[in-house]
Amino acid sequence: MHVLKNFPGNNSIRIFLLMLLMGCYNLVQAQQQDDAKLARQLFETGEYQKAADIFQNLYNKLHDEESMQFYVRCLLALKKEKEAEKFLKKIVRKNRYDSAPLVALASLYYKTDKPQAASEVISEKVSGFPNDQSLYIQLSN
Repeated sequence: MHVLKNFPGNNSIRIFLLMLLMGCYNLVQAQQQDDAKLARQLFETGEYQKAADIFQNLYNKLHDEESMQFYVRCLLALKKEKEAEKFLKKIVRKNRYDSAPLVALASLYYKTDKPQAASEVISEKVSGFPNDQSLYIQLSN
C-alpha cells in the first residue's frame, strides 16, 4: 500500500490496483504450485529428467528446501551424483547459516558411499552451529 500512497487519483483506483497486484501474485503462486505438483508426478512415474528440469527452475525461483531435495533426488536417480554434489556445495557456500543444504550434502555423501566426506562436512559445519539443536536432530536422522 505504501507504493500506492503517493499514487494520484481517488481511493477506488488505488483499491483496484491493489486488488490487481494481489491477483497477479496469487496467479504466480498457483502456477508454482502446479509446477511442483507436475514435477512430483513426473518423479513418481520415473521421468526424472523432466522432473529435474522443473525442480531446478522452481529452486532457482523460490530457493525452497522441497525443490532442492527433489532436484537432488532426481539427479541421483539419473546417476548424476557429481552434479548433485556441485549443486549442494554451491548452496552450502551461499547459505552458510542454513542447515538444510548441509544435511542434504552429508546425506548425499552417505548415499554415494563417501562416509569420510560426510563426516568432514558435518564436523566442519557443526563448529559453525554450536548451539543449533535442530541441526543436531537433522544430522542424527
